[in-house]
Amino acid sequence: MRVTTIFAIALAAGCQTEFVVESPPTVLAPSIPANVFETLKPPADAHAELCDPGAPPDPTFPDNADRITNRFCQDAKPGGVMPTPHGLSDLLTLLGLDFKDPAGGNGVGGNPGFAILGHSSALTARKVSSITPTAFVFTPLGPDGKPPRDYLFLAFDPGEPFVEVASFSPADQAVNFYLVLFDKDCTHSAAGCGPNDMLTPNQKTGWSNIRIYESTTALNNTIADCRQCHIGNGHDVPDTGDPLILRMQELEAPHTHWFSSQTAGGKALLADFHAAHGTTEDYGPIPAGLVDRSDPALMARFITAAGFGDQPNVFHSAAIEAEVTASAPHQPESRRRTTTSRSPIRPGWRT
Repeated sequence: MRVTTIFAIALAAGCQTEFVVESPPTVLAPSIPANVFETLKPPADAHAELCDPGAPPDPTFPDNADRITNRFCQDAKPGGVMPTPHGLSDLLTLLGLDFKDPAGGNGVGGNPGFAILGHSSALTARKVSSITPTAFVFTPLGPDGKPPRDYLFLAFDPGEPFVEVASFSPADQAVNFYLVLFDKDCTHSAAGCGPNDMLTPNQKTGWSNIRIYESTTALNNTIADCRQCHIGNGHDVPDTGDPLILRMQELEAPHTHWFSSQTAGGKALLADFHAAHGTTEDYGPIPAGLVDRSDPALMARFITAAGFGDQPNVFHSAAIEAEVTASAPHQPESRRRTTTSRSPIRPGWRT
């Protein structure tokens, strides 16, 4: 008992101990490399890796590969030529994700399905907002409600010299993930690329030096490793681990962080977006007249139909929005706080 008492006293005394930690005289800025992709292979080597038919060689390659490999490895066939898209529009057309009817609908009439996300935990999380959202375009479900045999998703990210692609392989019966990097004229200029180059419609044109890197080879254990998020609940062992999954943490309505004209939050995001972009500016792959038809429920149905309805780290939109409504009933229409701050610096300050 005496030992226990002494131990308790020691713990209490320990809790009252003040530790003095010397602060450094200067705080160093974080060390961020000028080119975070500098460790990736040169374009020719990346293409050779993408278009490797395996050992022994697959006689159906690239015809039965995923769509991005199929399109970019045509030079693996006699007389074939590797395509050289010069912008986002060229890439979408090559992959069959172009909008056939800019005044049409979402996922109908030859148009791809699409949804727009105003908040992200992915590669470009720091740059994604309601005025610089991520746009997803994808092959629609077939008439039977099933995904096409070589379906794919493309994510357009604001301010970045790349797009992300998830492409299903009929041969492997698995989703492969790719980073499609491109250069612009400003890439190698002294000033580099600025906001006018990468945060406006200029981002979509003037591409060169296209190179494609696949998640389980070139990107593994790099800053752009797709497996960090898309391994889901599985074991992250490249080539021998569990298959990668499509991610959508807000599968449930009302899809809080997604643009939608059908929800209060979605309308607020659209209002922010249009205040910055107007109503006549195309955004990424999406024609201006279709932006308001962003449909996260359509994307959620596809991901569920593809077998990825069991998502890790689910964001329960309905429950969370109910809590927000109870504590801040004016959101999302108003972001103003109605409580009075107790700050000793500015008493009575209202935000």
